[in-house]
Amino acid sequence: MKSRGGESHIRPEINRAGGWMKRICCLVMLIMGIHTGIEIDNCNIASAENRALLVGIGKYQISAVNLEGIDIDITNMTKIAQKMGFKREQIKIVMDEDATLNGIEKAFEEWLIQGTSDSDKVFVYYSGHGAYIEDKNGDEKDHLDEILVPYDTVVNSDDLLQNILVDDHIGELVQKIPAGQIVFMLDSCHSGTAIKSLASQDKFFPLTLSSRVFAEKGGNLGEKSFTIKEITEKCILLAAAQDDETAQASKEGSLFTLGVLKAFSDSTGFLTLKDIEDVSRKYILNNLPPEKVHRPNLMGNGKLKDINLIGWCGQSPSTEIPSSSSSSSSSSSSSSSSSFEAMNELISRRHFALDIWVKSNIQKLGDIQEIRFTPPQNGYVNIIEVAEDDEAITVLFPNRYHPENYVKTGGTITIPDQGDGFRLRAVEKGKTMLVVVLTDADINGYRDGMKAGSAMFSELSKKSRYKIEEAGAKGRLGAGYLFVEIR
Repeated sequence: MKSRGGESHIRPEINRAGGWMKRICCLVMLIMGIHTGIEIDNCNIASAENRALLVGIGKYQISAVNLEGIDIDITNMTKIAQKMGFKREQIKIVMDEDATLNGIEKAFEEWLIQGTSDSDKVFVYYSGHGAYIEDKNGDEKDHLDEILVPYDTVVNSDDLLQNILVDDHIGELVQKIPAGQIVFMLDSCHSGTAIKSLASQDKFFPLTLSSRVFAEKGGNLGEKSFTIKEITEKCILLAAAQDDETAQASKEGSLFTLGVLKAFSDSTGFLTLKDIEDVSRKYILNNLPPEKVHRPNLMGNGKLKDINLIGWCGQSPSTEIPSSSSSSSSSSSSSSSSSFEAMNELISRRHFALDIWVKSNIQKLGDIQEIRFTPPQNGYVNIIEVAEDDEAITVLFPNRYHPENYVKTGGTITIPDQGDGFRLRAVEKGKTMLVVVLTDADINGYRDGMKAGSAMFSELSKKSRYKIEEAGAKGRLGAGYLFVEIR
């Protein structure tokens, strides 16, 4: 199949005009968005170990304050956590409608407080809105407390905000975590001093505060806000902005998080929080107009500022982050395309495995191929093909003959199916990955893909890629894959 610059190793023989397809070397079936009882993100803790908690809120119950790019932040931060040495099953993700006040508190309590011991390490990340509100106990010199804004923050009939996470309460949660070292990163507005010490008080704040303060201090579209005060001895905080600054979000991700990603991407094997602060500051300075620039702020236990975060948890980094400075020069020398690597990355985020079938994993030129998949539960199926040395990612199902991709349990997808006007014939030597994805979210790679007119297949679009990644970030991604080699 021909696909924007590459020819398929397995070509469809079409009985009537139309269609294109790339060589089939590896079929990865991504099953996206199905909520099952075997999710990795289950909070029931069997034993203490290193833990990472990533919270991202781009979609709010108050839709007027939605933020763009937060799903990309979580995708990037998952890569970073793995680079720090966390295994995928040690990373808990709480996003959007799951990131309610109760959902966030529950994740702290069950994942971090109950799930770690004093010999463990914890990484906490938050990307979303923050705000200033009126200080109720007089512990703030500026008479303002800082809050994080969960998904279910609402304005009640008295024009007060409900379901907000006050900085003092965050401090209480952090203090309860038994882990010996805690790294906290906040990508939100006014995030310069957000974690407070609880050394001298029992603190309680009613979670109802003026919505007018929220609107004025942190409710603008595209902006985020928050702060954390005196850090505990075992915790260090890297925040996106100073107390008087506003962190910025974009469609491509939040600027601070993109700066952190660059620091990890460019690292040669040793990277400290001070290094990350410096690199992210430069990144923000180089990518924002002067009036929008905000300065990341590092504070807390000085001994933790110089620890090496590469493999911090004692594990070998489980994912490589391509260097942003060398991506163009290295692509020609790599034996695998970036698209091939992207599919491998998607598969690594699956929360349950799928079985797929092909007529033969090893083929000769001229052989006919057949692909089958039977979903274990209802959902939207996308079957994707990518060659090891090709940038294009082809959607094999859904396709022109079968444009709808919602499949019920027990129904079998066959490519090509009876009545389809093509066959899959091996025409070029090489290796291909076939991937199948099943989700409860409506993701249709053919409908939303890039194709010419009534083409047989489409190329996977960036929109569909992001949706698949979001399903993985929410713990609702199933995937299966296999390789086909044409000799």
